[in-house]
Parts: sequence; C-alpha cells; structure tokens
Amino acid sequence: MPGYALRIPIDTNIVLGDTAEVRVHFDQLSFTWFNGTEDHFPEVVIPIKHDAFAYEWHNSCELTTLNHFLSLIAAKASQPISLHKWHRYIVFEDGKWEQLPRNPPLFIIPSEKIPREPESNERLKLALSLYREAVSSSSVFYSFLTYYKILELGHDQVSKNNRPGEIKKYIDTSIHESVKHYPVSIETRHFQSVIPSGETVYSAFRCAIAHASEGKTRSPDNIADYNTVRLALDYIRALAIFMINSGHFEPRD
Repeated sequence: MPGYALRIPIDTNIVLGDTAEVRVHFDQLSFTWFNGTEDHFPEVVIPIKHDAFAYEWHNSCELTTLNHFLSLIAAKASQPISLHKWHRYIVFEDGKWEQLPRNPPLFIIPSEKIPREPESNERLKLALSLYREAVSSSSVFYSFLTYYKILELGHDQVSKNNRPGEIKKYIDTSIHESVKHYPVSIETRHFQSVIPSGETVYSAFRCAIAHASEGKTRSPDNIADYNTVRLALDYIRALAIFMINSGHFEPRD
C-alpha cells in the first residue's frame, strides 16, 4: 500500500538547520522541511492517509498549525515567509515529485503586443500600477486589498460615504461578465463555486482584511481564512482587470 503526502511550496529564503531536509515535530504536527536552493523553493511535506482530491485542506488544523510555525520562524529571522502564493496543495504518491522551480514558466508576449508608447491617462496609469503591485505581491491579503483599490479608483468621483455602496453595485452588475473574460481557476470553481456578491466582497473580505478586531478579522495563520482569501483573489482580480480593459478609466468629459 503506497504512502501519500501533501507538498506545500514555501516562499522564503530562510534555511532551517544545516542539512537539505529537516524533520520537524511541532505541537501535534510532524512534517519534513526540504530547504530551498538557488533554483527551487523550499517545501513542506506532510504525510496523509489517503490520496483523495477532496482532502480537507480548506479547514485543516494541520495547515493552520503550519502557518503558526511559519509565523514563529518569521519573527525569529525577521525575514518574510509564507505559503507560496501560486502554490497548489498536491496530494502525491511518495517518491513522485520534484521541488517547485523558483522561476515560474515563461509567459511570452508577442512582438506586436509589446508596449511602445507610454500611457498618458493618469488615472489609468495609476490603475495599471496598482494591478502590477497586486499581481506581483506574495501576500494574498495585500493583493486582495490592492485589487480592491482599483475598484475604488474607478469610483473616485463618488463621495466617500457613497463609494462602498456604488462599488457593491458595480461588483453585482459586472462580476459575471468579468469571469467570462477572465476565467477563474479550476481550483476556485471547485472549492468556491458561488460567485461572491458585492456585499460579500466588501464585508467578508475587504473590511475583514483591512481592519483588526478579534473574531471579525481574517487571520493569515488560519488556513480557512487564508485559502478563502486566496480563492477569492480570482474574482477580485477578474473585476480589476475587467475594469481596466473595459474603458472605465477613459478621460472624463
């Protein structure tokens, strides 16, 4: 009977110990930490009892414990460390895996689509700048808030008191069209198939990430919170790039 394990790439330059792999026993969790190299990200490998795709990673107490372990390491080293933003929890048979390369696959832009002229529209320039910041960040929480800033910028002519309501309306009327043009991942469709409403995006994500209040704030250590935000990124990203490319930032009369 083959054994199975969960592999989780870690985004950091921190090295644990002085060997290529380190066995770690932390609280009730046992795992193997494979140190990274110049070419590959470090990875955590956690043994599990089955190979089912529906492994309960979304609410896994083991992965919440792992996040707490990473928080302690970050504090000791004063260095960034997180679950890799583009990771996928992969259940694999023992011995059939390689560490994730540090550089993702090349995305080739055809010669005819290479930008040749600067953008003169200042609002659009700012929106593009925010989009680059969001898509490049390793933090799913920061990425979400930065994508949301693009929606705020698209409604900057609305008074601050009325802006949240107008953004909610925009989300409700645009999100289905957005995901048609910029589809969400298979993983998102599987685990978070219900498209969020404007109220959900605002209250359950934007406010729960931006503000700190016990019981009402999404915790980066809590794996349910982390994965819920990570999957919701697909929707807020689609809304942001749809707004940018649909002429929303054209100069006003």
